[in-house]
This record gives sequence, structure tokens and C-alpha cells, in this order.
Amino acid sequence: NSANPVEVDNIALAECYSLSLDNPEKSNLIVLYNANDFSILSSAIIKKIEIYDITGRLIDKKRLDGTNNFKINAANLNRGVYLIRINTDLSILTSKVIVD
Repeated sequence: NSANPVEVDNIALAECYSLSLDNPEKSNLIVLYNANDFSILSSAIIKKIEIYDITGRLIDKKRLDGTNNFKINAANLNRGVYLIRINTDLSILTSKVIVD
């Protein structure tokens, strides 16, 4: 299950869900997008972030050291749909973001 963004003044908010066979549960994680960057805010420790295009091609990957928020520069991304995979100390989450 992927998140559905809500756009407000060119800022998109997305709720993220952890996927498992038995119990998909909502995470305390927010992805904010504006014209230049993604901000990721989490109640869990973020370990790694991967950005994929809609075809599944890995665009960028960041390994992090014990932070619960991170900003990704989106200025170099083409218009389109991207999936952000976020590995935290509690789960792996995926969020869909539309760059326009």
C-alpha cells in the first residue's frame, strides 16, 4: 500500500505505511515535498533512504547515522513519480511522491 499525497500550496504531505503480510501498520513518518526538496520526518531513527523512479530504477541512495529527519535535494529530479524507500530502526516504509 502506498501513501496518497495531499497538496497544499505546492507542499505535498504523504502518510507512510509499513507493509507486512499480517499487519500493515501506520508509521509516525511524514514526507514533505516542495519545489526544491523532500523533507522526511520520523519518530524512528532513519538508517537509509533510497529514491526510485516509477520504473524501479534506483536514482539515489543515502546512508544516515542516527537521525530522525533528513532533507533531500530534488532540484535535479525530472518531473514524474518517484518512490522513496525509508529504512528505519523499526521498519521499512515506502512513500510515493510526484515531482511537478
